[in-house]
Amino acid sequence: MPLDNFSKVDFSKIDPSEYEEEGAAAKAMQERMLDGDLPEHMGMEEMMAGMGMGGGMGMGGMGGGAGLEGRDWDEYRVASMEPGDVGLTLDCSGGKGALTKTLRRAGARDDFENPSDRWEAVLRLSGAVAGGGAPFDSFEGCVTMGEGRLSAWLDKAVRTMKRGEASAFTVLPAARDGEALLSVRREGGPSAEGLPAEAVLEYEVELRELREVQVLCDGLLLQKTLVRAPKGPGSWELPGERAEVRCSWRGEVEATGFVF
Repeated sequence: MPLDNFSKVDFSKIDPSEYEEEGAAAKAMQERMLDGDLPEHMGMEEMMAGMGMGGGMGMGGMGGGAGLEGRDWDEYRVASMEPGDVGLTLDCSGGKGALTKTLRRAGARDDFENPSDRWEAVLRLSGAVAGGGAPFDSFEGCVTMGEGRLSAWLDKAVRTMKRGEASAFTVLPAARDGEALLSVRREGGPSAEGLPAEAVLEYEVELRELREVQVLCDGLLLQKTLVRAPKGPGSWELPGERAEVRCSWRGEVEATGFVF
């Protein structure tokens, strides 16, 4: 933003108490989230209102939308569906209608993470041709996001899900963009032989587990989160100097499994 834009702000018209009230409301809401004291089916709009960030679920719902400038609201919405959205269908293809998602079961209430590159996703899925055809594709197992095993449309679909979520996806030919009909690339899998390339597919997908993987030390270390700490007071804190911690570890050679 050019510097002369700042010179046009009339600070005498800003009421500091308005921001103090919003800050207090946001802090109180955060404490309730950590204590697990929120209603089970509290939606995003109610939560934002409780934090003093009213204005509806549109782009202006968070202080006029300045903090969301440049973000695709539809992509955010489809990746943050809640229990109250069960049965709701949203577009995952940027408004093209080529890939849609219908929520069957919301993800873990205390988990706000979507899969990213290198994360491990444990999936269970089945696919059939729309209109009542018998399932021709199924898969149950662990995949690493971004490594190329998932078809492009399934990779995009899984990235909208949260741990424990189950959703149905309708896949038009445009979403597959000439790709093979099968969802996961693997040897000895099912065959899509005989299915027309223009078929509309329906998939039931469950994200059973999600393991976060971070790259540390300039790529020399990969950290995988196997078990998430329970949410609650103090659960966001990291050990500081002189902190006492209880831990266990095991080291093994990845290629051979040798424990050292």
